[in-house]
Amino acid sequence: MPSTFRFLLGILLFFFFWAETLHAFSVTSPTTRRTYWTTTRLFAVTPNQIKFLRKEAAQRLARKSLSQVFLPDQEDGMMMTSSSSSSFPAIWEALQQHELVQIRGISRDNIRHVYVTAQQMVLELNYFMSTKTRTQVELIETSGHSALLYAPADPPRIILRSSYKEGQWTKKPKKPRDHRGQIIQVEDL
Repeated sequence: MPSTFRFLLGILLFFFFWAETLHAFSVTSPTTRRTYWTTTRLFAVTPNQIKFLRKEAAQRLARKSLSQVFLPDQEDGMMMTSSSSSSFPAIWEALQQHELVQIRGISRDNIRHVYVTAQQMVLELNYFMSTKTRTQVELIETSGHSALLYAPADPPRIILRSSYKEGQWTKKPKKPRDHRGQIIQVEDL
């Protein structure tokens, strides 16, 4: 029963998590039995920004400067996402200091559950961090039993470029039309 619930929770998160805006829905964590209500996201990372963050993580990993948090072993093999866990404050501190953090040791018993577990961990981290700051955590990628998380600091140290400009796309005014829907040609006199 719990594995079926996790699978269904994963499907639900897959459809709603990456949307630009989330409509009000509740997610109940199987480990903490808490219900989280999510309405809208404060920011969304675009695919180009995700590419940039992956490159940044690869460069930091090559320089051995990528911050990594190792999750403790679980005796029963359950998913490691309990907000009462001692690892959540460590993850929060690492995200505040470095903005880009790799979490190691997610769902060690089954690699198929890593993505769902990482998404659930992001939801619980957002709930955990919402009491302290308005910063949102984003899941950038999962690889093996690890996940890459991003949360912008205040002020941000990693500058994410965007092609969005305020008022860039404005609606073109419609030409005047007659009662049949034909465009009225204005004649110069």
